[in-house]
Amino acid sequence: MSIAEQIKAVQDKKGGLIKEMESMLNTEKSLDDAEQKAFDDLESEISTLDSRLKNLERTEQLIAKSNAVPVTVPDTSTPITSHPTVMDQDKTLFYPKMLHALYVSKGDSARAAQYAKYQLKDELIAKAVQMPPEMIQKASVLAGTTGTDTWAEELTTIGQANAAFIEMLRPMSIVARFPGRQMTFDGNSSIVIPRQTAGVTGGWVAEAGGIKVNKLALDQVTLAPVKNGVIVPVTNELIARSDPSALSLVRDDLLKGIATTIDTKFVSSDAASAGVSPAGIQTYDGTPTVSAGDTLDNVTTDLKTLTSALMAINMPMQAPVWLLHPTRVNSLRFMRDGAGQYAFRDEVNNGMLAGYPIIESTTITSTVVILVDASQVILATDLAPELSISTDASLHMVDTSVATDIGGATTPVTSMFQTDSTAVKAVTRLDWAGRYAECAQVLTSATW
Repeated sequence: MSIAEQIKAVQDKKGGLIKEMESMLNTEKSLDDAEQKAFDDLESEISTLDSRLKNLERTEQLIAKSNAVPVTVPDTSTPITSHPTVMDQDKTLFYPKMLHALYVSKGDSARAAQYAKYQLKDELIAKAVQMPPEMIQKASVLAGTTGTDTWAEELTTIGQANAAFIEMLRPMSIVARFPGRQMTFDGNSSIVIPRQTAGVTGGWVAEAGGIKVNKLALDQVTLAPVKNGVIVPVTNELIARSDPSALSLVRDDLLKGIATTIDTKFVSSDAASAGVSPAGIQTYDGTPTVSAGDTLDNVTTDLKTLTSALMAINMPMQAPVWLLHPTRVNSLRFMRDGAGQYAFRDEVNNGMLAGYPIIESTTITSTVVILVDASQVILATDLAPELSISTDASLHMVDTSVATDIGGATTPVTSMFQTDSTAVKAVTRLDWAGRYAECAQVLTSATW
């Protein structure tokens, strides 16, 4: 009998003994001496089985380690199909594998842990599916060490998986690659950032004269982890497969959904909604500028207007960045001067415009151009998602505001049960704020 078969046999026997103990207690009368002895014997036998089960599991782990074969990746550009043992090392598949385990176990975390351990051969996923979401969110711990087995070591690895997921999100999301002051909540209910709203002035002083005394004017910015959620429908055929290609598709759908929902709000002109969502970055400009037109001279005027406006209000200009729709970038790439020379092509191809870096995103309105001093925007995020799944939900399939009152959802409504699909809900928590009211300048009606 193999080790895995012995483990199952011990677990089955233990389950049977527990049922016997339960049946003995399913009566209102107290146990007599003989019954109490039998009850104690059952408890003792379960304790013995627990010890044997622990030894079997340790042996199984040692056998797995001794049978591990190092994988050498050949030096070639040809795509390589990963073996499952290689897949287990890919931390970017942490969340898709967790979803897969929960799906095949119908959302039962205990069964999902068993499946992850014995079928996926992944101890980390087995532990993670039974951890509270707030534990999975943490990348570090206050007690133990990163080498302490069954405690800090697992949380550190989960933290690395979170970091890998966020790194995958970076090229897709403005917020993930925005060069502002990035912070994490790390379980805190809010972060308070002091800011200076007015400076001090000195003065010329005569010999033995008194030096002028001023005081700083200060207030504070409070960031609280408001909730952003996205639901991604996935076919059951896809989520039921545990091979890397299927899991990568699930991962990519999650990344795209998270990036789009967050970035759409970040670059918007929406006002803040207390406890619901932060203000869009366009609100940091009190009076947006209308584009001068679509000629080269007009473009030059527009760029000069935005950069000069930031400089005129004494922005530090430590990390200015352009936020542009790809069509605006492409138009600049092909714009020529009177001599037929490309005016911006070389600079734009290097990701720059007027000496400042460009971030492109289709979430930005195509006729809007934003220049923001990113050093004056503070972002606090926990971009690693909290995941849950449902195979029975009916979804209102819109990417705009969703009716929340009973019976309020209108068409199109899609049933996950009817379409043999699974709804994956990803919730992230984040907030952002500008340290100065006009740290961004916005150009509207741009058609160049």
